[in-house]
Amino acid sequence: MKIKSISLGGFKGIREKATLPIAPITLFFGANSTGKSTVLQGFLYLYEILINRNCDPEYSSLVGEKIYLGGFNNLVHGKDNKNHITIGATLDLSEDIGTLEGYLSEAEEWLVENYIKELPTIEPKTYSFEFEITWDSFEKKPFIRKFTSTLDKEFTCVIEKKAGSRGAFISEFRTSNQAQLLHQGIEELNILMTEDWQAVPLSGLDHALPNINNRLNLSSAPWKWSDIFQDHPLSMTTYCESLISQSCLAPLKLISTRLTELLYIGPLRIIPDRNFIANIETSNDRWYDGAAAWELFSKADSRLKEDINRWYAAEYGLNTPYEFIAINEGDATLKKHSVLVKNKRSDIYHYLNELGVGVSQVFPFITASLIEQPCIISCEQPELHIHPRWQLVLADLMLEQINSNNEKNFLIETHSEHLMLRLLKRRRQTVESNLDDSRFNCKKSDIQIIFCEQENGRTKLIPITTTDEGEFDATWPNGFFTERRGELF
Repeated sequence: MKIKSISLGGFKGIREKATLPIAPITLFFGANSTGKSTVLQGFLYLYEILINRNCDPEYSSLVGEKIYLGGFNNLVHGKDNKNHITIGATLDLSEDIGTLEGYLSEAEEWLVENYIKELPTIEPKTYSFEFEITWDSFEKKPFIRKFTSTLDKEFTCVIEKKAGSRGAFISEFRTSNQAQLLHQGIEELNILMTEDWQAVPLSGLDHALPNINNRLNLSSAPWKWSDIFQDHPLSMTTYCESLISQSCLAPLKLISTRLTELLYIGPLRIIPDRNFIANIETSNDRWYDGAAAWELFSKADSRLKEDINRWYAAEYGLNTPYEFIAINEGDATLKKHSVLVKNKRSDIYHYLNELGVGVSQVFPFITASLIEQPCIISCEQPELHIHPRWQLVLADLMLEQINSNNEKNFLIETHSEHLMLRLLKRRRQTVESNLDDSRFNCKKSDIQIIFCEQENGRTKLIPITTTDEGEFDATWPNGFFTERRGELF
């Protein structure tokens, strides 16, 4: 599953809904306080909605108290709870064909196959969803008022909830996929799901988003299932419940899993001192200040350690004499894990705070990038405190990783012109077939730039892609490259 775009509207400085394309490497450029972090926080808010069913988070449970979200009233545009937030995404499911949850037990599968003669198997290539979150003046809290989902433009499901009510209802379910409406010529089902849908109540819901782990219950539908399938109404009820659940809820389980793999690295990372001792267990919230990277390295397998040291030592990498070494002291019950650095040229060992700040500041980003598992790496200013040449190297590091693992995403808030220039160079070299190392291949679909700027107090987001010539496909907005030309000429 790949995230192809994210939609945000009424969220912080973003007033009108904007749909932003997401690539394996997505860079957010712009001056300070123009909304670059807003999009990254949109992912954190989506996590709270899907994982914790919380539309009013004060803090992110992924990052902890290091990022203050402030709840719905702080996140909604203008901090006015008369406005609403729109948030959603589009997913590429082409590599997940046949894996969507069917929401049927073995006994139910037998029941459906025995009477209906087929299972409701859906194999979509794309899935889009959107939540509309608004303030409930009766309950004095925000809630998901509307949930819309679409599969390949063939299945569209809309679930709504009214303020103050104790349940929601499926207000719309339509499909243009006649094959999924069975081959037995059940005209009533065809009419029901293409022309004459009637709202189906869903009881006991606080939001228009049902529990994505449970099959929808259509037992309260305003029609008789015996009219649709007289031979065995229960089998038809089960079939339709599975069909609708699979089409509107199952893909949300995939993106929920991806969001739990999000590693958010903040702009200020710790510099471990000589007393640094790694926690035995680390967690996602410790990535924000970089502590998790040191903890992970101190207990990592040899593969990860070798990869990290490779990027610090290699000529195509940072080209330093430093080698990080995990130190394990004490017995099994009181074992202490820490990290030292060896200068291979002088054969001298150092504490981490004896080196230049850039060495330790870039370490969390390099470590997160080299983790083998699928993950979303969200980082604010990975270039902090590092030399321009090292900034070029970060671009190659990301390219190597997305070329070796197509389930990695980088969401990078940056001011680094050097990082951008290296990506443009790799685009040009890839097209011209003069790139010496295929690990750094860079296709058009690999990079997406989002330029952020403020206009009349509102965040304006401008998607920009790259050309085969290693240029931008649109005029670059104010700042960065224009400033450099202004100073030079």
